[in-house]
Amino acid sequence: MKKNRAPIIALFGPDGSGKSTIAELLVKRFENIGIRTTRMHWRPGLLPYRNQSSKGCEDKFKNPHSTKPRDGIKGILIFLCIIIDFIVGYYFIIRPHLRNGTIILYERYIYDILVDQRRYGLQVPQPIRKCFTHILPIPDVIILLDAPGEILQARKGELDCTEIERQRLMMNKWLSRFDNFNLVDVRINSPDQVADIIFRTVRR
Repeated sequence: MKKNRAPIIALFGPDGSGKSTIAELLVKRFENIGIRTTRMHWRPGLLPYRNQSSKGCEDKFKNPHSTKPRDGIKGILIFLCIIIDFIVGYYFIIRPHLRNGTIILYERYIYDILVDQRRYGLQVPQPIRKCFTHILPIPDVIILLDAPGEILQARKGELDCTEIERQRLMMNKWLSRFDNFNLVDVRINSPDQVADIIFRTVRR
């Protein structure tokens, strides 16, 4: 954890892993001990970029891959707009909250675009995505909510098992490189148990 400021927590996991439910439970746990928490759905949202299929909230899709991906120069410009939103949002939204003792709780964070850029209507070469995501602040606690693909698909049938399994493998590959990475099995743990595990991890 960084000294003199609250932590940034980032929750990851394919659709059906329970990110929103866990985030709600975590907010209540921190509120119970007098700690404020601000939730972020993927990005700070300071800039007006909006995915065509998002209808104002990138985290809520009926069909996450319904938008035709934007590629070429247009795709890169949109991607850079997203990166700028994270950078500017950090200095004008995130950092002031952290200094005031407010925990920032992200659902997905920027690393999700390394795994599933189709969700954001993009088709940008991976080297470009990888390069720019590395310049952004690293969350203090990174959590991957994991379970077998068939279980997640049954919970929220927006994506097929093949795509869910691909995302699981990719998330584990990218996120496990961080020292503050934690994998939590949502198959064997209830939402309350998962929230307790994460709560204890943050409080350490």
